[in-house]
Amino acid sequence: MNNKIYPIVLKPLILEKPWGEKGKGPDLVPGTDSNLKIGEIWLTADGNQQSTVQNGPLTGMSLRDLRIKWGADLLGKKLGDLKDQPFPLLLKFIHANEYLSVQVHPDDQNALKLEGSGPGKTEAWYILEADSRARLILGLEPGVDRAGLSEALKQGEVEKVLYQLQPRVSEAYYVQAGLLHAIGPGITLFEIQQNVDLTYRFYDWGRVDDQGRPRELHLDKAMRALEVGAEHAEPFSGLSYEKDGVSVTALVAGLYFALERWELKKQWQGQMDPARFDILTVIAGQGQLDSSETDRPISLTPGTTVLLPAALEEYRIIAPQNLVLLRSFVPDLEADIFMPLKDFGFSSTEIQKLGGWRKPNDLSVFS
Repeated sequence: MNNKIYPIVLKPLILEKPWGEKGKGPDLVPGTDSNLKIGEIWLTADGNQQSTVQNGPLTGMSLRDLRIKWGADLLGKKLGDLKDQPFPLLLKFIHANEYLSVQVHPDDQNALKLEGSGPGKTEAWYILEADSRARLILGLEPGVDRAGLSEALKQGEVEKVLYQLQPRVSEAYYVQAGLLHAIGPGITLFEIQQNVDLTYRFYDWGRVDDQGRPRELHLDKAMRALEVGAEHAEPFSGLSYEKDGVSVTALVAGLYFALERWELKKQWQGQMDPARFDILTVIAGQGQLDSSETDRPISLTPGTTVLLPAALEEYRIIAPQNLVLLRSFVPDLEADIFMPLKDFGFSSTEIQKLGGWRKPNDLSVFS
């Protein structure tokens, strides 16, 4: 068996959805059938469906088998004991031509109460495209409480009490567990989430399946998992700084994941932290990624996702023109987020915004 640790290119999974859009796949996955009504492109699938290795001696191996084979060498010293659990992060591109269902995810505690096991599901979005139709649903209108939502449901007026806003490109939204939410039409976004398929569908716009039947709702569990707060969603454009020739924007950060936007213009030498893995996803431009363990340079084009194992040590990115990446990882909030950003001059209040608009959040302990 080949035990060489090297950067892994993951083959994406294409999912058709009733709310998806034709022609939105080839821009991120060349060769995709333009007639497919693509809703989601999964980049790190490790469940009933599996992403697979697309390069090197382990080509064709599932992410599950890779996780078990490499263990802490892949996941890192802090996550190595999770090798028998699904990969910690599920990354997606989402194309919405219609509203997705309005839903809520339970937090860890409610997942245990309602399902008998955890964890729950928190996610975040980074807006890549947004046309004039673009809308996000994030919570309830001001003054609407749980009782008001129940009454709107009885009267068939749910749409009137949903808080909607118009997103713009490059905004980030932290969608904490317990928040009623939906992605609206005219949006392409990148989603980072806990790798848990646990969703309670609350409202589905009267949508029916191919046989004319309404899709299942989970009203009782949704109401029990729902958290109604006084705060309302605010767009966040991140905290930007320059590091070693890379323009970095910290977008979101919490206990379960962190997301950064990187813009490179020349060449950059990366150094892995043996405590954790990194995932780089290209969203614009072209370049190459190389390491001493790579037989040939990896071509970086929009949609390419590279999983960098914790034991990799070093790698190099060459960007002859502008190359824009999203970096996804599981952080140590103090060592990886709070202290570095403080060193770059950001205040505790600014850093706390990475954890979402609800207070307290995961970064409040550092305020």
